[in-house]
Amino acid sequence: METPNSYYLVLELAEKGHLQAYITDRKCLEEEEARRFMRQIVSAVDHLHQSGIVHRDLKLENFLLNSALDIKIVDFGLSSLCQRQNSLNTQCGSPAYAAPEIFSNRRYGASVDMWSLGVCLYAMVIGRLPFLSEHQDNLAQLMH
Repeated sequence: METPNSYYLVLELAEKGHLQAYITDRKCLEEEEARRFMRQIVSAVDHLHQSGIVHRDLKLENFLLNSALDIKIVDFGLSSLCQRQNSLNTQCGSPAYAAPEIFSNRRYGASVDMWSLGVCLYAMVIGRLPFLSEHQDNLAQLMH
């Protein structure tokens, strides 16, 4: 919505908050529930990739849940069009979810989103992130 002085973004209400909080409340998810969420997420990410968009910041906090526990992906601030394979090179995203090629200054493409989804699935069923460190350099070493 737009007024002469402002822009307003109207979003669907996510009554259940973000997926990270949902998981934290339960410690971890049962396999069937994690599978249900991942099916939705992978379907949405596949649609993005088919449209030439790489999200680059997929993480549990960027998956919102409505009252029916349907996933909505948010925060496209770091997303980019990627028409050619491995054409991106910006270091961005949330370090705990970012693929190794982002840390190593190599060109990358949509596969970085797949890495992030693997981290998300691990966190759903185990209840914590697979690579834990306060420092980005240490995270990169843990991933190798």
